[in-house]
Amino acid sequence: MDLNQNPGNEEFENIKARLITDFTFSYFTLTAFFVATFILKYFFQISLYTEILFLLFSWAAYSYLAQYFIKKREINLKTLKSFNFFHYIIGLSFMTAIFYYIGGALWIGAIFYVFIILYASFLSNPKEGIIITSITFISYSLIVLLEYFNLIPYKGLFKLTSYLYQDSQYIVTTIMLIGVAFTLIFITGKNFGL
Repeated sequence: MDLNQNPGNEEFENIKARLITDFTFSYFTLTAFFVATFILKYFFQISLYTEILFLLFSWAAYSYLAQYFIKKREINLKTLKSFNFFHYIIGLSFMTAIFYYIGGALWIGAIFYVFIILYASFLSNPKEGIIITSITFISYSLIVLLEYFNLIPYKGLFKLTSYLYQDSQYIVTTIMLIGVAFTLIFITGKNFGL
């Protein structure tokens, strides 16, 4: 161990490495969901909002560009720490919009918030992790309550009936997206777990 090493530089490098890792996994995760959604929409002809593809693509592009910015730009420790926190808030904004378009409380959308909570718990300090988890809960609840009080229109992917378990489009979409989600949650846990 180098006794002359500056602790500020070590903290900077640790945060920078975590952010690069986070953005890499975010980009990979979002690309996987974009491909799955694209296949569902255009190959299985499942009626999905185009906005979902746009949001996934935009979020993946943001992740890629943010990673590039961190790797190529000279930034100070304070800016890097702020960037570390606020990129979760940006991710939550994208996730909340996607959650709204895939059916809010009436479908599997809440499971996708798991990724943001997982990344925050592995890659942020405990205080930031609690704040991000709280904002995640508030974002989820906000969509559910706004729909409940008819302040925003419900945007569902499937006609809600008691026979959804027999709707082939519902079954294919649910199984495919849950499969992608479970696989990526495992990969995330495996790569970031202690």
